[in-house]
Amino acid sequence: MKMKKVISMVSAVVLSCFAFSACAAAPNLGFNVKKGDVYSVHQVIEQKITQDIAGQKMEVNQTLDCVFAYNVTDVDKDGIASVEVKYESLAVKSLTAGMELQYDSKKEDKSNPLAAVYGSLIGKGFSFKADRKGNVISAEGLDKLAEEMVDKAGVPDPQAKESLMKTLKDNFGDEALKNSLSQMINIYPDKKVKVGDSWQTEEVVTAGYPMVINSVWTLKGDKANIITVDVISTIDVNEASKPIDILGLKAKYKLYGDQKGTYKLNKSSGLIKEGTITQKLEGKLSLEADGKLMPQGMDIPISGEIKMTFDMKKK
Repeated sequence: MKMKKVISMVSAVVLSCFAFSACAAAPNLGFNVKKGDVYSVHQVIEQKITQDIAGQKMEVNQTLDCVFAYNVTDVDKDGIASVEVKYESLAVKSLTAGMELQYDSKKEDKSNPLAAVYGSLIGKGFSFKADRKGNVISAEGLDKLAEEMVDKAGVPDPQAKESLMKTLKDNFGDEALKNSLSQMINIYPDKKVKVGDSWQTEEVVTAGYPMVINSVWTLKGDKANIITVDVISTIDVNEASKPIDILGLKAKYKLYGDQKGTYKLNKSSGLIKEGTITQKLEGKLSLEADGKLMPQGMDIPISGEIKMTFDMKKK
């Protein structure tokens, strides 16, 4: 159970990047942060995932309530911003196969078995660099965070620990973080736009959950330093993706679906003020035969809905 919870938590870390990074383009709008800026970001992620394993359906309902501090530590002469992200608080509620688990960093409870793993996140996080056009230059910190979480999880078997570590880094490590940030930052149109204009973007995701996301962005409003943008996306299978490692098994995700959302952005900084996005996915996880744990291979149908709401305030 602990191993599954660690994986879920790290995936949530990747998803939570969206709260700060969901910015869209408008006249003169860009990733215009300044050195010394500090932001408080509150994000709530509600997930409902259903898997069909050998004819038996398993439903996972999870709510993640996170508060982050974003600190712009530098903006160089070329406009490349360095940002450090740290957890300030975290609450998790999960219901799987009739088993409910809860954790809240604001309530000290050393008897809670989740406290050692989740509590280790508070005050820690990751960092990234991005230019004014929204290109993600680098992202790091999740690999190290995954190592610390696995250590706290207390996996006794060295081989199992190593396998879990590889799974986390392959699926939710630094490369997956960079992909996730790029999906939400690198979306600017190549020309100026006005209210009513739309533009298209394509993002090819290679780490984590490989997919191809094609989005249509529409500038809906420009008033009182607030830009309102709607997005509609189609999500398709990334057929060119390589197999990933899941606890020693080779596997490929084949997911497709759609997402819709609305963002209100600060026109001066280009950063999100508040927003909501809902993503619907379905497909399968294909496990390759290995002659041992999985002699014949297996396809696991997956469907799910993820809703994210967030708001940001400058400190």
